Amino acid sequence: GLVIDYRPMTSLIPYARTPAALVDQVNTILAAGSLSKATTDRLTALLAALPPTGTQSATIATDTEHVRSAIYLTISTQQGATQK
Repeated sequence: GLVIDYRPMTSLIPYARTPAALVDQVNTILAAGSLSKATTDRLTALLAALPPTGTQSATIATDTEHVRSAIYLTISTQQGATQK
């Protein structure tokens, strides 16, 4: 199966609690900014719907999960799956 090394994406962790900013960063990095507004709006809504956390260790795990989710969702879009 496909294995993704997330270490280079640690710079995205600060955006994890702000879905629109996270989507914007991932769009720029993975799709060269090519995602449509409709797509970024959908991705933002999906990330905003992810459950919040309570404890510090759970927060770190959830932030990482938000970044992973943003990456997976972006590369699964039509624009994100096509390298230009």
